[in-house]
Amino acid sequence: MKKLLWKDYRLNRALIILGAMVLVGVLIVGAAIEISNTWPAMPSAKITADALASYGHLAFSLTPFIAAVLGGNAIACERAERSAHFLAYLPPKKIQILASKLVVGTCALAAFWGVTFLLMRVIAPIVHPDPFNFLYMAANPAAAIAGCVLTFGVGWLGSAWLEKPTFPVLSALAAPFALGFGMTTVALITGVSRFDVLEWMSLACWSLGAIAFASGSAIYLRRVEP
Repeated sequence: MKKLLWKDYRLNRALIILGAMVLVGVLIVGAAIEISNTWPAMPSAKITADALASYGHLAFSLTPFIAAVLGGNAIACERAERSAHFLAYLPPKKIQILASKLVVGTCALAAFWGVTFLLMRVIAPIVHPDPFNFLYMAANPAAAIAGCVLTFGVGWLGSAWLEKPTFPVLSALAAPFALGFGMTTVALITGVSRFDVLEWMSLACWSLGAIAFASGSAIYLRRVEP
């Protein structure tokens, strides 16, 4: 199992690094903006705490898109380079192969969640006791995690089904927008407040993501690699 985990880490290493760079980039840009606003003086403790909370939320809200890339790349990347055919003849069972891919993907996401959560919910209150999220439109952590479930699941399904990761990744990236548009359309047709409908988004993300993940896993386990 350790060899499988190491293999999947190497396959996803560039994507994990890219995801980390995106999140760090958000924080760096945020820091530059706040410093430029107060230059030549440095930001006060209150401004610093607000920035950590706000840009931390913004970074957290981007993790569903990282999840989309990791899920869409998980299985199909090996088919694209033909290593899946070789892997089919080796001792590991398919369930072990799937488990390894899931562990690598979820551990990477958990690390991203942990660091950003630490910044906005632990470090920010230490810097100042009452940090304010001025980027209030950024998704809260619970909604972002639900979004990750959706995008990872949709990407996982496409990756299990198709030969290359391009379409699974694009489908997963589009999934939150398609779901939001669909639910907003339902609200317009039924006359229900769109704010009430959007409150169901998290449940829809969890449900659809879980169904997509289970379907993708079933497809992979039943599929015979060439």
